[in-house]
Amino acid sequence: MKEHALPPSLGSPDSPDSPDSPDSIAELPDGFDEALPAPFADLWYIVARSRDLGPKPLARRLYGRDLVLFRDGAGRAAALEDRCLHRHVRLSRGRVDGGALECPYHGWRFDGGGACVGVPCAAPCETLPRRRVPSFAVVEQEGSVWACVGPNPPPAPPRWRRPEEEAAGAAWFEAELVMATPLRWVLENFVDCGHTGFVHGGLFRGKPTRVVRAVVEDTPTGVRVETFGESDPQSLLGRLFASRGEIMQHTDEIVLPHQARIRYRFGARSALTVSICTPEDAGTTRMFTRVYVDFGPLSRLVAALVYPVTRRIMLQDQVILEDQAAQVRRYGARFGGSSAADVPAAFVARAFDELGRGTFPRTPGRKKEIEYKL
Repeated sequence: MKEHALPPSLGSPDSPDSPDSPDSIAELPDGFDEALPAPFADLWYIVARSRDLGPKPLARRLYGRDLVLFRDGAGRAAALEDRCLHRHVRLSRGRVDGGALECPYHGWRFDGGGACVGVPCAAPCETLPRRRVPSFAVVEQEGSVWACVGPNPPPAPPRWRRPEEEAAGAAWFEAELVMATPLRWVLENFVDCGHTGFVHGGLFRGKPTRVVRAVVEDTPTGVRVETFGESDPQSLLGRLFASRGEIMQHTDEIVLPHQARIRYRFGARSALTVSICTPEDAGTTRMFTRVYVDFGPLSRLVAALVYPVTRRIMLQDQVILEDQAAQVRRYGARFGGSSAADVPAAFVARAFDELGRGTFPRTPGRKKEIEYKL
């Protein structure tokens, strides 16, 4: 991909404060490789919500593979390659009958393991084809359908909430969004607080006015960012969650290669956002998000108020990230500079790339303390 040289600027490769210096890790890695890292295929990704598997087959993409999801005769979720072995027609255009997936072209039928169990036009003396439609590992857990297209899936998918995150009185909701942008950039966006006052101004944060301190560090599973001295009296969510001027506790955690966990605490109240991001292909990401709100007896009411705001914020991010992806494909991925506010995204970018190359986690891990306006 062609790169366009830019003048030296804060954090650029030609500036004294370059990313190769131990004092700076602000600059995002140059270049953009659209190939998905091969090791990531051997992982669980959410492909649908349980309630999405109804009487009709469901088409999905995962890691560049076209899948068809349905429930077999025992009601279990199944995932096959979305291609009939007879004439390659998409099986997702067919129907589910008696737990078998029926091709829309000639009616060939397949079970949850991809075996052919019926050929309507076959003569009584004919035997069924022995070849199978490729099938993939599936686990249904906590209302989500997880799939793995690699040959070596882990024992079990991750849980939505960790034991220490459970709260008996919490209310929650979920949302789903497909973005034409690569997985890595979606993850970077979660820790990029600098964009929020501009992309989501009035809903989530306002223009930067307050200097905050953040500690950014590698973890054994990704990157953690803890921000200190933050308050948000200018936005709708800030006024809903916190008393005027109240300082919040804010932690962002990226669990590579596909999970973001964002937690805010306001005294005894808290909000936890968990997003699990599925790479449909190198340039498209399907994001499944759950927001858990613990506001005591007001949790259900607060969750109902926050849901439409969250949907709006997700759509605003979609517009920006898709524009960025389109522009990078047009002009190249050599960015012109960065500031301290970009350090969290740079940590995520580097850790993501290193995990794909098999060089993450590092020992010792990186850690940096920064100050910037938020």
